[in-house]
Amino acid sequence: MAGKYDCDPQRWSFQHIHRFYTKIFLDDSFQRKGGLERGSGWSEKNSSSYLESAISEGVTNSLILANIDECLYHANRIGNQESVEYFKERQSAGHKYVSIDGNNTSSTIHHFMMGEVKTSGGKFLSDFGETKIEEISHEEKVQVYIYRKITLSEMTKKFRNVNKSTKLNDQEARQARCTELAKFIREVSN
Repeated sequence: MAGKYDCDPQRWSFQHIHRFYTKIFLDDSFQRKGGLERGSGWSEKNSSSYLESAISEGVTNSLILANIDECLYHANRIGNQESVEYFKERQSAGHKYVSIDGNNTSSTIHHFMMGEVKTSGGKFLSDFGETKIEEISHEEKVQVYIYRKITLSEMTKKFRNVNKSTKLNDQEARQARCTELAKFIREVSN
């Protein structure tokens, strides 16, 4: 499945997502600053429903990430200076991945593992028995697509294409570009 962007499909456990959550950069130049800690994206009810489904039925959403080290190497190799600067900045900030899609999923899982959100059945992680906690935490059930050869502009395009089925609102569609005007508008609005 490598393809154009050299995609490395993997399956991650809740524990793996939790461990890397703070190393995943959420770029508001093409994604809304979603997640439970930011108060946008999924509501707590959406998160609780997702957790119930993921735990009881094994139904999970996928994550799409860009590996910063690999993408920096690729950008240097093809001479894409904009991407080189972008990935260097992310690397120096201590990030390992850029989130292209799936932040609400990873945020929900992270906060569940921290004991801050419960399932729609009303259970926090600690409410499950020891065996079930191990299963929930370590079973590799979340599909993760990690791109190793993708540029900044290709990430924004990938984000827009992935989100065509879940329509972005007009503001999100306009802002899902890396331009000086979009950056200015984000800075002014924030």
